[in-house]
Amino acid sequence: LAALLHDIGKIGVPDVVLHKTGPLNEQDWKHIRRHPRMGYDILQNIPFLSPVLDAVLHHHEKFNGGGYPDGLQGESISLPARILAVVDVYDALSSHRPYRAAYFPKEATEMLLDESGQHFDPEVLQILVRILADDRQTATTTEAAHLPEQIQGEIQNTVNIL
Repeated sequence: LAALLHDIGKIGVPDVVLHKTGPLNEQDWKHIRRHPRMGYDILQNIPFLSPVLDAVLHHHEKFNGGGYPDGLQGESISLPARILAVVDVYDALSSHRPYRAAYFPKEATEMLLDESGQHFDPEVLQILVRILADDRQTATTTEAAHLPEQIQGEIQNTVNIL
């Protein structure tokens, strides 16, 4: 559910910002940076969605602490939010946007790998890379072998949703 609802807060971002074809200015970024908290606020009073609230709120946190809204870093970012961060950026890179064409999967993957340990959790990123290399079938790498199958399954499910 987090993968489906993570950007619901964008409902509060002006359309002119969401569909802008050029670079965002500082005011535009203020609107964008508010969407995770807005999404959290929208969903927080729906009891059955409580398990996804943290991922919705923190999917723009960066592994090095440079993200938003709370500047969390490393494993202080929940695993679902770290998974969503990687998969969301891959989806954004591999999808057409008003301001650019979609990147090919190999290019998008290379861009993600360039941010390993900075923007993204390196372990989560390696599992995604393996899933993509295996044509979205399974994650069976030695890098991922020590992680519980449930985590590998969560990444796979998120990839399939997006």
